[in-house]
Amino acid sequence: MREFRKGDIYSWKYKPEIKDKCNDIYLLYHCLSQIAIVNCNRKLEDTYYWSGGAIINPEDVELTFLGNLNDYATIPRYDKFKYNPDDIIDLRNENYSNAPLYLRKGATESYESKLKHYKEELESIETDLRYAIGRKNEILQEINNIKQIGKERIRG
Repeated sequence: MREFRKGDIYSWKYKPEIKDKCNDIYLLYHCLSQIAIVNCNRKLEDTYYWSGGAIINPEDVELTFLGNLNDYATIPRYDKFKYNPDDIIDLRNENYSNAPLYLRKGATESYESKLKHYKEELESIETDLRYAIGRKNEILQEINNIKQIGKERIRG
């Protein structure tokens, strides 16, 4: 295992033998983001509460190293699509939806990431447009039905 440095960021999950000991897996992960940062005491601190979070015992978990805060800079969330996902660390979780988004220092904008983003956005707009046209046609049909009922009442 690598030596912890202040600012190291890990994703983590409990080892199978720890999960097997727990009767309720929900309680095992309750109020934990499964992303931890090594604090100034070189302890793994879960980011769910961002400050004062649970200390994770490294012997109980499987760790995946994501990066070190010193090698990243914060960027605005709206710029995320411009970069390769491998260059991004997103610390958002259920309890902290505005957590920082980090970009690897020296990363450059990605043609592929931007193209993928705009293609997905275009697909979403086209889906919305198909829905709107279909809904428009339904409303026009309802208007015609109402007009027809009105004409029948006048004649009747």
